[in-house]
Amino acid sequence: IKVFSWRLGHGLLPTYDNIAHIRQKFSNTYHRCNNSEVTVIYVMKDCPVSREILTLGGLNNKLLEGNYDHCIDWLGNGLRVLDAKAAADFFTLFWDIWNNRNSLVFNGNRDAAGKVWKKVKSLSDDFKICNITYPLVIPLILANKKWMKPPISYVKINFDADISNSGVGYGVIAKDSDGIVIGGCYGFKHKQLDVNWAKMEAFVESLKLTATLTVPSTIFESYSSNLVNKFNN
Repeated sequence: IKVFSWRLGHGLLPTYDNIAHIRQKFSNTYHRCNNSEVTVIYVMKDCPVSREILTLGGLNNKLLEGNYDHCIDWLGNGLRVLDAKAAADFFTLFWDIWNNRNSLVFNGNRDAAGKVWKKVKSLSDDFKICNITYPLVIPLILANKKWMKPPISYVKINFDADISNSGVGYGVIAKDSDGIVIGGCYGFKHKQLDVNWAKMEAFVESLKLTATLTVPSTIFESYSSNLVNKFNN
């Protein structure tokens, strides 16, 4: 399981998508759900069968939400809310999801999510994922999130968004170097988006607000590290 976990984190499992990159004319359509983009993150997290197994295992919605380009980013977020015992059960669950996938690919056996979950639970009498009792694997670092004034002649635009079943709510606020509010906007859009795209919607609205302000320089600030990293890269 340790070797499997290492390969999982590095994206080295032989998924159809990985095989298709090195083998010409290889069909990467997934037997389990007929999806044609079968990456490691899809097999372990986004596939409907995998999500059902993870839900049975006690994985909360926070770890099932969001889109990730690399599996290691998702695993890292998981280890920030799991203790050592829960993390071990977490990877054992992944290991059996992969075994279930292999059983389907090579033998044509399609086990129900409940059956897979029972196999995993039999390996641990006190299986737990979100019942935290020991220190977290990756301790949380308390950051100072106090708003900081921008340099003189700059305006700082802060934006954020949240999602619900009916759409996306967003808010934008602009403050000058003295901390005085000089503009802002908020609203709701009836769109079904994930969290990352909702933050993008808020960023678009912040750009629209900036266009109405007569300021020489602007700083955009967001607590969405995923969005910030994509723009910085």
